[in-house]
Amino acid sequence: MSQMKRDFLSSAESLTEFIENEAPLLHALPLVEVEVRIGERIITLVCAKGEDAILEQSALFVEFPFGCLLWESAVGLARELERQKETWAGTRVLELGAGIGLAGLVARANGATVTQTDHLPEGLALCRFNARKNGLESPAQFLADWRDWRSALRYDLILGADILYERKMHPALQSVFKAALAPGGTLLLADPCRPQALECLAEMERDGWNFTMKTAVVTLPETPPVEIMLYEGTRKG
Repeated sequence: MSQMKRDFLSSAESLTEFIENEAPLLHALPLVEVEVRIGERIITLVCAKGEDAILEQSALFVEFPFGCLLWESAVGLARELERQKETWAGTRVLELGAGIGLAGLVARANGATVTQTDHLPEGLALCRFNARKNGLESPAQFLADWRDWRSALRYDLILGADILYERKMHPALQSVFKAALAPGGTLLLADPCRPQALECLAEMERDGWNFTMKTAVVTLPETPPVEIMLYEGTRKG
């Protein structure tokens, strides 16, 4: 596994211009460039440097900007997508809580039509920049509040990395899954083995969903390995 992190130099004019034009608040966050191996690909991402930086600057943002970090769950989800790339080429994919956009970027690179959503406009801006940095057209995007989901579109695959951490959001998320998944579609989630994620999925199984699961271990630069659970779900009927 090859991963490398280096500080993104202030002289990187293209990033500076992008932030100035599309997401000025990102100037408040120290950003780094991370290279992550996904299958045979090396994907380059710009993200926030660490949780301390997020905590120090969080008051500037309308919503807490944890999505601007790269999380192990996102890497695990992206690698699972790469393993299933032939399945999802040419399909419609929705990425919930896109953060910096890694999973959606991999789906797009493998030929899917991708829509990315997040509650934070700065996160979606990083998604756009990261797509362009890797030679891809930016996916379709919209700001989304899971508690007030207004889109009527449906998708063959719904993706979510580390989105089940807050129990009070489970009912809203379950409603989004039902509303946005096309008949016969698949839900693919990654989570760092949180008990509340299992609680949510158990509730969904009682409501007619069926899940399979597997584990993966992800190591990011300068951090210990993290075990990730990958959940693949379909809805009966």
